[in-house]
Amino acid sequence: MTTALHYSLPDYWNSGYAEYDSFVNIYAEIHKVSPSAVIELFELQLNTTIHGSNTIYRYHAGTDITGANGNVVWAGNTYQALPIEADGFEYSGTGQLPRPKIRVSNALGTISALILVTPLEGAKVTRIRTLVRYIDAVNFSTRRNLLSTTDNFTGSWAYGAALGSFFTVTSSAIYAPDGNLTALQFVSTATTSQGLFLRASQSQTAATYNISIYIYVPAQTSVTNWSVVYDAQDSADQATTAVQTLFNQWVRVSIPITYTATRTFLDFNIRRNGGAPSAAGFTFHAWGAQLELGTTATTYQPIGTTWSQNPYGTPDITAEFPREVYVIDRKSAETRDVVEYELSAVFDLAGVRAPRRQCVSNICQWDYRSAECSYTGTSYFNENDQSVGSLGQDVCGKRLSSCKVRFGATAQLPFGSYPGIGTYFT
Repeated sequence: MTTALHYSLPDYWNSGYAEYDSFVNIYAEIHKVSPSAVIELFELQLNTTIHGSNTIYRYHAGTDITGANGNVVWAGNTYQALPIEADGFEYSGTGQLPRPKIRVSNALGTISALILVTPLEGAKVTRIRTLVRYIDAVNFSTRRNLLSTTDNFTGSWAYGAALGSFFTVTSSAIYAPDGNLTALQFVSTATTSQGLFLRASQSQTAATYNISIYIYVPAQTSVTNWSVVYDAQDSADQATTAVQTLFNQWVRVSIPITYTATRTFLDFNIRRNGGAPSAAGFTFHAWGAQLELGTTATTYQPIGTTWSQNPYGTPDITAEFPREVYVIDRKSAETRDVVEYELSAVFDLAGVRAPRRQCVSNICQWDYRSAECSYTGTSYFNENDQSVGSLGQDVCGKRLSSCKVRFGATAQLPFGSYPGIGTYFT
């Protein structure tokens, strides 16, 4: 699937360890159980010779991260939202290069008006793909999750809180919903009156919030159901989720909770069997807590110890799939709804030779005594490779043998053609 325009593993390795690591990391991320979403971007660059300028236009086909039809910023460049559909990038394995097609919405005749002024044939199209977790932090301007840490339960979290440490807490061997081993396992070491397992120290004012967390309860003896009680400021404000009978799977339990005044901490209690106290040996796993304004839980937004404005990961402008570069070959369709173009690889253009000279086996294509030929000797030969006495009689026969008599039969020869073409050894 790699062409001369794509990075291969050696290309990344030679360009530096950091870039190679980004290449490896993005493929590791995409193979996770729940990978970050793929962001597809397009760059259209005009050709100065054809169009009179090399202006670059940048577009993306989706919505922005907030769900609006806004811009996406990648590597400091802004990509405008535009209805674009592209396909045909796949390689068949038969040796034929792909000729993708790209369709652009022609709503209100905008594209038709543009191409009347500047036909786009010959412009370069670059397809860029990365993941949401790597795009610029400026795309994420709103912090919804009010907790200071969310899935590793460090920092402002406490195990057992004021009730004492009634749980043994270890890293979970069960993959969290994001496909990583970031969840924690809780095992009760004693029977407790409340079943408290986590406390978040959070100062929030009077308002209605939604509180949620992912819980995984393995099937175990004497446990028929469970629920979660969210308890603000020692029962000053409280909310209890519905009883759950789901085991051996992650369940996101959420419920609105109204703070009647400013609250400085919030307790998470898990209770087995309809509210009975937690018993010694009771086991569960927890991940992904969220506290947000409103009555409905929104998409989980992880918050680390440092808020980077990208709740899904760390911005990394080097973390992208190999770029795919094509040239607009022809306009294949134009209607009032859509304009379609067919693309070709930059080395797959009609009437253009690569590497711009014909490959022949037995006739040297260099000018005799030129920089490519490099012969400057004072031994002279005619076209039949016979020795002559003057420069005026010196004529190259354009054969491999002509090179040998001038440079030596065993020397490295600057022969200007391809003797191996059409030669077969048995």
